[in-house]
Amino acid sequence: MTANVSASSVRERAPTARGATNSMEGVYLRLEAERIAALKAFWITALVCLCLLPLTVLPLAGGLFVMGEHSPDAFMATLRNSGKQLIEPYAEPVFYVAAIWFAAGLYFLGRYFVRHARQPTWDYVRNFKQLVFNHLCAVHFPGLSYDPQGYVGYDEFDATKLFAYTSDEYRSDDFFGGRSGQTDIHFAEVTAKRERRRFNDGSFETYYDEFFRGLVFVADFHKHFHSTTRLVPRGEKLASVRGQRPVTMEDPEFEEIFATVSTDQVDVRYILSTAMVCRFVELHKRFPGMRALFRDEKLVLTLPVRRELFEPSLYRQASSTAQINEFVRDIKSLLQIVDELNLNTRIWTKT
Repeated sequence: MTANVSASSVRERAPTARGATNSMEGVYLRLEAERIAALKAFWITALVCLCLLPLTVLPLAGGLFVMGEHSPDAFMATLRNSGKQLIEPYAEPVFYVAAIWFAAGLYFLGRYFVRHARQPTWDYVRNFKQLVFNHLCAVHFPGLSYDPQGYVGYDEFDATKLFAYTSDEYRSDDFFGGRSGQTDIHFAEVTAKRERRRFNDGSFETYYDEFFRGLVFVADFHKHFHSTTRLVPRGEKLASVRGQRPVTMEDPEFEEIFATVSTDQVDVRYILSTAMVCRFVELHKRFPGMRALFRDEKLVLTLPVRRELFEPSLYRQASSTAQINEFVRDIKSLLQIVDELNLNTRIWTKT
């Protein structure tokens, strides 16, 4: 399922800066109270768990210490050699009870920590995003809206074939959609991993390798074309797609950065004009490792970003000007892509 925000649902009229500031004062006060409560809950719960941890670990630690070689047989041999025959029949059951106590203790401590330490933090972050990001869009980006339930679906992501493998573990959130100038856009954060196996200590184990973390940015390209064209970093393995062929572009710097494949050797040069090639070279300087797909008269960009862009910190005030300005700068930098690629120029107006 792919989440989309229609442009018609976005309010075009933003409140005045003074009126918006006044209307948000109460919101920031409530969010600040939630933040402080979440911060206290985290540290109090962490302290409680730290105090309870010895009750979970000590029984098993004592058994392992006596066992010597950390096996029931070694434990029994230790008891025989020390002449403690009276308790020998109970040694092995006691050891297993201690192991079960340890496992159960860790399980319940983990659940207690999540419920009383992590959940208040998650609630604060969710409320902050829903209230503050919609406010920022209304004030600074009136053509844009934030959808806390929206995302770029894994099917949409995998269907781009910009990577040589599909995602086995996938997460997407922080969905923004609407219009920038005359261009329909949407973007969201995405983390994609693939399942892999490796040989370790005499057996195979499964692990998940992260192959993409960043933003997926989708924009209406405002050009008629019928082909499918992909740009991937030079030297990267290409996904196998029926009908696509390598394309050699005339710009040497572009060729050094990107490997180009397309289903139409003529159409690709209509899409990637000389000016567009230069714009992609410049955009790559901001997002090294970026990839691009031109299909169905749309442009899809995968932009690697190693940090979480839209996550409020529990250690900064809810109304922190510095933090809010960071969010505004991050959104502006993404909307700037529309101008950098000149997507609002409608020479090729579509019907």
